Amino acid sequence: MEAVFTPLELSAQNPRQRFLEQWQTLEQKLNVQITIHDHTGALILSDGGMLHPRGNLHRCDYCIFNRKRNIKLCTDHCHWAVMNEAARLGRPFISRCHAGAVELILPLMRNSEHIATIFAGTFRDRDMELPLSWSEQQKNLYLAMNVWQQSAVPALLSTLEQFGAAALAFAENERFSAQKQTDRSGEINSFFLRRVASPEITLNDLAEHLELSPSRTSHVLKEEFGKNFNELLNSARIKRACDLLLTTQMSIKRIAALSGFSNEYYFNRVFKQHTKLPPGVFRKRFYPEVIQTESSEKREK
Repeated sequence: MEAVFTPLELSAQNPRQRFLEQWQTLEQKLNVQITIHDHTGALILSDGGMLHPRGNLHRCDYCIFNRKRNIKLCTDHCHWAVMNEAARLGRPFISRCHAGAVELILPLMRNSEHIATIFAGTFRDRDMELPLSWSEQQKNLYLAMNVWQQSAVPALLSTLEQFGAAALAFAENERFSAQKQTDRSGEINSFFLRRVASPEITLNDLAEHLELSPSRTSHVLKEEFGKNFNELLNSARIKRACDLLLTTQMSIKRIAALSGFSNEYYFNRVFKQHTKLPPGVFRKRFYPEVIQTESSEKREK
């Protein structure tokens, strides 16, 4: 009998879309939602976007409900307490938030550096007594979540580790491929996207990357973009800040830090110069969920 080789007909989807579908398929298979908080920009793609447009948001109904009631408590827990614990431990752990939601947390590490945090959930605690102060809606949303089962951790953790490695590899390969396919201006743009979160980045760093002298690098920037180093850096930082403003509920101060600005006041000034709007106004105008959340908080006060 002769060997037979039959080519498969593959869809014409781009790699990013296929990765998103695999992300969604994995969530359905595990019956969880996977959230990634990227602290260093390691998962940012060549166009400045994220792997998943809303992949850094907790998307379950219970989390959405609690964000609208008290966004500060949610942000303090997920973006501060969990992140700090992940950086401190450098290994997986279980988190239970102020609202009783349980998640498996996996720090994504690279060369012993904590670069991102993966959340898998959200579950309810079977033994938790629901507070009398909770509304019927909150109770129903909580009870609708799957029950946390410690026995599921080994299998879930193994899958999440593979997913984290795949996400990091995909982002790095996508940026590398995009850089290979572009000219020097593309290489410079890619450099800014990768290093935008670093407050210490300088013209000398770019010159070293391009293997040019600082003076020659400045000349190249003027030739390619008609701008100097600081103008290009601030443009990249503002793009990063806009993405975070429109896809997260992080505080303005936190977004300023993750976008590479040394302080919130300088960030506000530069942001307004670029967009003609202060960061808070920009978010309210273009991110309806945050508007609803803030309005709810004001009514509760």
